[in-house]
Amino acid sequence: MKRRKRNKILSTYILVGSVLVIISVFIGLFAPVLTQQSPTKMFPQNRLQPPSQEHLLGTDEFGRDVASRIFYGMRNSLQVSVLVVLITTVIGLLVGLIAGFYPKTDMVISRVLDAMMSFPEIIIAISLAALWGSGMVNIVLSMSFAYFSRMARVVRASTIAVKEVEFIDSGRAAGASDGYILFKYILPNILSPIIVQATMVFASAIIVEATLSFLGVGIKPPEPSLGGLLSDGRNFLPVAPWLVIAPGVAIVIVALGFNLQGDGLRDLLDPRLDE
Repeated sequence: MKRRKRNKILSTYILVGSVLVIISVFIGLFAPVLTQQSPTKMFPQNRLQPPSQEHLLGTDEFGRDVASRIFYGMRNSLQVSVLVVLITTVIGLLVGLIAGFYPKTDMVISRVLDAMMSFPEIIIAISLAALWGSGMVNIVLSMSFAYFSRMARVVRASTIAVKEVEFIDSGRAAGASDGYILFKYILPNILSPIIVQATMVFASAIIVEATLSFLGVGIKPPEPSLGGLLSDGRNFLPVAPWLVIAPGVAIVIVALGFNLQGDGLRDLLDPRLDE
């Protein structure tokens, strides 16, 4: 009974998270269709107009449509996060498999990962972005470097747990190569924690990207980003609060959606929580 109630709650988390994610992805993918306004073209005569039928979320200090900039900013944020998750997963997967499968390399790799994880990811990302400069490529690389250790640790722990299973020994006895065992037997059995971790990294990457843009080391203006919109809007908060409220709500929707999905999947797939 308790387990059924828990699964119902988790299913609700996943459902709500999925709805928010679908809305965010839909807006990001179809931004050019959802708005006919240019996110970068300036109309000084329309500066700081409140929300109206023509401009649903008002205009900014340069007369640009805020709704258009949020839609395209969400698109840029999602693009950055997708690239970060892909790079993080590939590198973390390779490093984690090697560390978990080969005991001789485990100690060295684990110490390096421990050293990296002793610093918050956001500090690493901000430091590297400040060093390499702003721009989408640089922030993707900065954030990927900051996050891959988290994925590698999850893959390492899962690999160590799975490699002791009997069918792995059977594969070795049959003369299967290490690469075949890793990708044929071990990888399929550790996909669940990888998927959960990728979801959590995505949610965190949304926040970090917004933070980098807010600090001026993220996506270069005039390209819109949710963090950049927050940074620009704070200067006009008393006279144009929509410049802060709208991008703030957008960030919350995206991050909350992926966080709910990640938390729900993690708890649903973790057998230890059923005990």
